[in-house]
Amino acid sequence: MDAAYPGRGIISKKNRKLFAAWNRQDSVDSWECERERRVAKIQGNRNPFVAEMCPNQ
Repeated sequence: MDAAYPGRGIISKKNRKLFAAWNRQDSVDSWECERERRVAKIQGNRNPFVAEMCPNQ
């Protein structure tokens, strides 16, 4: 939502910190990268939030 509607304050600072902590504790793994590649092949578009965390993207 925040990426789709930047600057509108949709995600609070508190939630940003929470999401960052979740990302550090459970980062993207190899299966999520593979799944993102498979879905992108079918849909024709990427998930930039997952793809940027995957090697060889």
